Amino acid sequence: MTAYYGSIDRSPAGQSKSINCIAGTGGVTKGHAVKYDGTTARTVVACSAAADIAIGITNNTAAEGAQVQVFISGSIVETAYTLTVGGRVGLDGSGDIVDYSADTSIGVCVTAGTTSSDVLINIGY
Repeated sequence: MTAYYGSIDRSPAGQSKSINCIAGTGGVTKGHAVKYDGTTARTVVACSAAADIAIGITNNTAAEGAQVQVFISGSIVETAYTLTVGGRVGLDGSGDIVDYSADTSIGVCVTAGTTSSDVLINIGY
């Protein structure tokens, strides 16, 4: 059976597993990769380099100290790049999701996408 992108349940409850965290220094923006801040348990900050180890994708924008839901599986993100089904994804120098080419692979693309389209990815190493 072929699974078409249009037939995928895109709701967070339909595909995702998440954890609740606290936004660290600078806060976080919905749909962006985050990493642990390295100091405080369950505190996350925005990824900002291609070599960052992302733990997930944020489901909401949160100011520093506020609660943020982080998808660790089944993350839907808008991409500015061409991503292929089954292809590995990584981060660019700004922390945006890109087709993996170097540095750190953060997961696998479940659905394909091109510029300004939504894709489903699973974070994992």
